[in-house]
Amino acid sequence: MKIKRVLTKWLFMLKHGRRPARTEIDLVLAADNRKKLIATHIIGVTGSAGKSSTSALLFFLLGSRYRTAGSILHNALKDIAQRLIEVTSEDQYLVVEMSGHEPGALASGCALVQPCMAIITSVSSDHFANFRSLEATAQEKSVLASAVSASGMVFLNLDDPLVASMAGATQAQVMTFGLAEKADYRALNPLVDPQGRLNFTCAHADQRVEFDIGLPALHFVSAALAAIACAHQAGISLSELAERARLFHGLQGRCSVHPITHQRQLICDTVKAPYPTLELAFGVLNAFQTAPRKTIVLGNMSDYAGAFSPKLRKAVKIALAYADRVLVFRPPHEITRLIETYGPSRVIVLDSLEMLREELEADILEGEVVLLKASSVNRLDALVNTYTTEHGESDAQTDHCASVLTAWAQCCADMEGGLVRLIPRNPG
Repeated sequence: MKIKRVLTKWLFMLKHGRRPARTEIDLVLAADNRKKLIATHIIGVTGSAGKSSTSALLFFLLGSRYRTAGSILHNALKDIAQRLIEVTSEDQYLVVEMSGHEPGALASGCALVQPCMAIITSVSSDHFANFRSLEATAQEKSVLASAVSASGMVFLNLDDPLVASMAGATQAQVMTFGLAEKADYRALNPLVDPQGRLNFTCAHADQRVEFDIGLPALHFVSAALAAIACAHQAGISLSELAERARLFHGLQGRCSVHPITHQRQLICDTVKAPYPTLELAFGVLNAFQTAPRKTIVLGNMSDYAGAFSPKLRKAVKIALAYADRVLVFRPPHEITRLIETYGPSRVIVLDSLEMLREELEADILEGEVVLLKASSVNRLDALVNTYTTEHGESDAQTDHCASVLTAWAQCCADMEGGLVRLIPRNPG
């Protein structure tokens, strides 16, 4: 690979008369490698929300039967290029999380990846500053659907009208998922149990299969259905997928559940915090009905329009509808009015992680549930490492289950750094 990079660099200089940037070399090498992946099924995943969880679950499910590679979490073009270089012709499937954060991003990504299947999860205003309207955001996401050829397949969220309308943007076969009655893959009776696990019946044609997945909120239903639908169309039975899905646990920082001291639960949702979707995260607390107290730690919101203070007041008001108290982390403006309105026991201001730790340890209520909700800039996920976590795994696990969990834990640890891969015992 080092020799290839050197040759690519010199050829680039001869052609363009300048030294290439590292990303330019990566793009050339990735495009060259893509030409060799004739037999690899490449699946592109995008959406305003849920694309990482969808990609991770799909990668995990496909890995039960096929040698599967995954480019997950870092989803910009430069990151995809670096990972695509590492894919080999032995990889039967490649799951690629793709960003549509700005106009043209998906067009560049699709030109490189050339997906044969696509999943679009949702459209919301998480990148409002770049698009200024939901319609413009939807137009960008639809680029992935239109990039799939007639021989491919596109999976669309029927519960999101803007996503559902993308059926007209593709010549590929369309499969739908959602709660809607006409969805090809439909979730019946979804609920989150007291252990923070998502349960529902997946209905497809005349089949009805029960799923129990380590995802702690109802808004993960669409992500779960999307992954199940795609893996099922890849040739894995729904019953086999249900068995595999029981071993899955979500990605840290995306509503991940962490048992901590005094039988408390810490829920970490700290990757991003768009104002329009805050209530979805707050709603996670509804699953923990028997908790003696529910606490929300609210940090920075991401990509919001307008003045901050009104947004914060509304966010705290909504949060208090789900929680007994809100710990506001490093607010950029004075919030005396909020404290006067709701009382100092319900709204508390904390200016550092150390103060947050002290507050959580000084006022312990056994069985309490604490939700961390903030953008990544606050680094609230560091709090998870403060505690010794318990995974709640049974001592009676089979060797197979233990090996699957070990492999998945290693993939989760490696996703930040590059391409990850799952290799089944008996490849399909």
